[in-house]
Amino acid sequence: MTDLDFGENVLLWTYINGFGATTDEVSIWAFDPLAPAASAGPDQTIVGPPFTAQLSGSACIEPCSCTWTLVAGTGVITDVTDPNVVITGLFVGTTILTWTCINGPCGATSDTISINAFIWTGIENAPLATSNWLIFDSDLQQLTVATTEPIDQFLVTDAQGRILHEMSATRTSRTWSMAQHAPGIYIVRAVINGVVRSQRFLVIR
Repeated sequence: MTDLDFGENVLLWTYINGFGATTDEVSIWAFDPLAPAASAGPDQTIVGPPFTAQLSGSACIEPCSCTWTLVAGTGVITDVTDPNVVITGLFVGTTILTWTCINGPCGATSDTISINAFIWTGIENAPLATSNWLIFDSDLQQLTVATTEPIDQFLVTDAQGRILHEMSATRTSRTWSMAQHAPGIYIVRAVINGVVRSQRFLVIR
């Protein structure tokens, strides 16, 4: 048989006798040795939180099958077969993924992408003279927003970008306890009365 189409070709075999007819199907899968090589897309640099990235692997055309593999770093991929899936749960540093496409008996090709994640501090965008809007009491291990202005957003993250505290819409208190967290550098990002503010503070014991 010649001139098969790329992918699945279905043939129907029919046997007819004096009592009727029976049929059966067979599938012939045709692979293309000249199928495009896998491409994981360009390397990315992201700033978080949130630490998410949109992947952009090459399209997967049946009968080829393609999958993402996490080689190094951290991340959650909800569908490893989706070339354009969003990866979440990235940490500060480099995450390496491989997009591998298997072309049946014609072999497989793969490509690697690096995602470099940095923590967003917003310090370069913060207004001047905002050093006393936030107070950390090392004795009480408490973080306090020392302003009566409306708080539109409030996030406390550790040095790896993990969110530790986030202000809810129903919260009235402007004090957060840091007693349960390990010593180290932490970052506050807040939007107060429409103005972005950011500050680092040190937790010591």
